[in-house]
Amino acid sequence: MKTEKAYTKEQMANANRTMAFLAALPEDRRLMAIMVTNAFIAGMEAQERMIAQRMRKEGAKDGR
Repeated sequence: MKTEKAYTKEQMANANRTMAFLAALPEDRRLMAIMVTNAFIAGMEAQERMIAQRMRKEGAKDGR
């Protein structure tokens, strides 16, 4: 089941700036920029999951 995320005003502003930047690119360059952007976001999400997993493991070791 997919859950909906709530975004902060800052996150929405960043997303809007990113979309405006991508829209301003020439069409023949846009796809590559979108691919790089998606890869960056996926990397940030993976990092977030890895940190959360590490925190859970460290909490389990400490008896939390």
